[in-house]
Amino acid sequence: MKHSIIITGYNCEEYIEDCIDSVLKQTYDNFEILVYNDGSTDNTKKFLEKYETNVKIKILNQDENLGALYGRFFLNKIATGDIISFLGMDDMLSENALEVLNKYYTPNIKMAYGNWVDYHTGKIHDIEEYSDEVFKVKNFRRVKWRATALNSFRKNILDLIPEKLLKHNGKFFTNCTDLAYSFPCLEICNKDEVAVIKEPIYIYRSNHQNTTLKRLGKTNKTEIRKIISDISIFNI
Repeated sequence: MKHSIIITGYNCEEYIEDCIDSVLKQTYDNFEILVYNDGSTDNTKKFLEKYETNVKIKILNQDENLGALYGRFFLNKIATGDIISFLGMDDMLSENALEVLNKYYTPNIKMAYGNWVDYHTGKIHDIEEYSDEVFKVKNFRRVKWRATALNSFRKNILDLIPEKLLKHNGKFFTNCTDLAYSFPCLEICNKDEVAVIKEPIYIYRSNHQNTTLKRLGKTNKTEIRKIISDISIFNI
């Protein structure tokens, strides 16, 4: 099973090497890395140059800051893996992350999410499953969001998501990008097709000063989350 790791970020010169190297050090070797540099104004592009000759890595440097969802959408189009995983440029994977994913991706599983660990405190954040009732009535957008990092999906389910579901007024959402993909994928799946990963294989760095939330503000996030919560794959 081949994995495509899509890495997106803005102004991550301090973290980009740790991020990419955490994937290159995986105990499972069948993967590719697709990097989207979202119009960074620091030295992120320069740091990426050292990886340009690596056959496992494809890099897309965008001149304009258009948001992670823009990058994820277009990199998914060229991804060649069976499983697509989203990784923030300021975050990392544990060395056995892909090996663990393989264990969870039995033939019937279409997507997975799970526990993550805080890079600074070492605290593991345990994620709960969605209830049978939520899956039955498909009201994921009306309950607490649980489908956190590591977000991963079979490529063929991501390919089912209409582009317009990821946009508002013709532009890709600039915030809440994990929700934009996770909600429609959850709506497509039955409960037995979604895996909850108990091992904390995603390492989240919470103090990055250039996160989308810190740059665009809580109001922007609230507005976009409201729009995403009011739509679904069933009513477009």
